[in-house]
Amino acid sequence: MIDVDIRGPVSKKDYERLKKLLTTGGEHSRLEQRITLRYSDRGFNNREVRIEHKNGRDTIYIQTGKLGERKELATELCSRGFSRGVDMFAELGYKKGIVSAQEVLTAVYGGAEFALFDPGEDSFYYEAVMTAKGAAESKEAKGKLEKLARQLKLPVWTPLDMLAFIQKVQERTNYVYDHETLGSGHFKEKFNI
Repeated sequence: MIDVDIRGPVSKKDYERLKKLLTTGGEHSRLEQRITLRYSDRGFNNREVRIEHKNGRDTIYIQTGKLGERKELATELCSRGFSRGVDMFAELGYKKGIVSAQEVLTAVYGGAEFALFDPGEDSFYYEAVMTAKGAAESKEAKGKLEKLARQLKLPVWTPLDMLAFIQKVQERTNYVYDHETLGSGHFKEKFNI
């Protein structure tokens, strides 16, 4: 399976509009507090490894493939497993990563899984995802997502636009985690996970 996605910026005004739309018109809407430790591996478009804490659950994700069409593997960790997962990654050589803490509203809307992100500093953005089985379905899903974005009056980033935005947000709201200097106890102390 391939996750086909689009992302784009959202103004403060549009954030409030979309939040209301997804909460009232979307299915399965829920507000999550996410803490993510993201490790990049072999370049921006090849592989991403991350450990994520969402509303009391800890999950490891590995994504491969080009941006916008990625395969994703995920496995949930045992209760309170975030710090243990961080230690395991350190043993595998993943010792530095980017930490982000953000509020995320998720819902199913228009046949897509939507996520509306508030990483702080008025840097709102969205992500819309559909799952496809192969190249033909991926192209069709991408078209549906772009049409949905137009209907909702949302811009769609190019991969370079998204990279520039992520770098800007990282500078303002995220920070670099180093296992050697901070240890896995850092997440218990800072986020109680």
